[in-house]
Amino acid sequence: MSAYRFLRKGIFLFLAVTAAASAGYFAFLIFRGIDGAPGINLYKPLTPPIGVMIENELLARPFQKGLSLADKVYEAPTEGGITRFLAIFMPGNIPEKFGPVRSARSYFLDWMHEWKGVYVHVGGHSDVLRRLAKEDILNADQFVLEDYFRRENVGKTSLEHTMFSGREAMEKLAADKNWVWQKPAHLENLQKNSQRTQRSADFENYPAVSKVSIDFGFPTYRVDYEYDPAANSYNRFQAKKPHIDQANNNQISPRTVIVQRVKAWDNGDPQLTISIKTIADGEATVFQHGRVIQGKWKKESLESPTKFFDEKGREIFLDLTPVWIEILPFQNSFTFQAPVQ
Repeated sequence: MSAYRFLRKGIFLFLAVTAAASAGYFAFLIFRGIDGAPGINLYKPLTPPIGVMIENELLARPFQKGLSLADKVYEAPTEGGITRFLAIFMPGNIPEKFGPVRSARSYFLDWMHEWKGVYVHVGGHSDVLRRLAKEDILNADQFVLEDYFRRENVGKTSLEHTMFSGREAMEKLAADKNWVWQKPAHLENLQKNSQRTQRSADFENYPAVSKVSIDFGFPTYRVDYEYDPAANSYNRFQAKKPHIDQANNNQISPRTVIVQRVKAWDNGDPQLTISIKTIADGEATVFQHGRVIQGKWKKESLESPTKFFDEKGREIFLDLTPVWIEILPFQNSFTFQAPVQ
């Protein structure tokens, strides 16, 4: 065999062995990938859920987008009795567009900690900004991350009602920041614990309710829910008008409504800010399947979930989403009505 042919065979054998070794190592990384491989990321990070501060001022309502698609919504009063929403969108359910996005408040951040997701807002009061600077939260503040937001309807309304974002921008933000969702244990255990909780069939033993009316202090922010048996959902009204999501022209219709009574107080500053006690317990009224359960709520720590219990102390399993939680101070009132016979 000539030296040339021998050299060719040697080179071919070396390349074959190298290729096989590389393929084996790559396969090893694939099978090991869930635990991670040094310097190699073979799996796309799980996009975190997002919690968006969406405003509810009268001038903003004609432009509200995304609320009907949220998995859970917290509505709570802010300055002057004006309510605001924290809309939670789970991974895979982030709408194409949402807004108008407004500023953060400290008690909304307390609820956001239960999800360990991305908190989307436009600035906020000094107290919540100090917290965001030091607490373990994925902070999507438009003041810092303006490239992931855009203004719409400029000239049609006041500038503060024109800030929007959406799914594509949030997914890019999570990828750019390498944000990977550390799913809270209470969400992991939700299905496992369902056998010990109040189940859907149990609601048949509770009184029927056809309408819920919530008074936040001003007629502009009055909320009504009317139960639709055919859809097993609650059509939402604001100021006695259907509450419409401008993204799809649909009336907002959650399948579970909760009235959570809380202690709230004025902070005594010129901005008329308020505080709400979130790490506590209190009265709660749950509306689901056209029935009502009057019970309790409890939140033990910043990171722990808010749980709801019936009068026997059994946890209520909120098996129907969307869920809307109305955070109602004790000084405000609400009523509910039985169906007309």
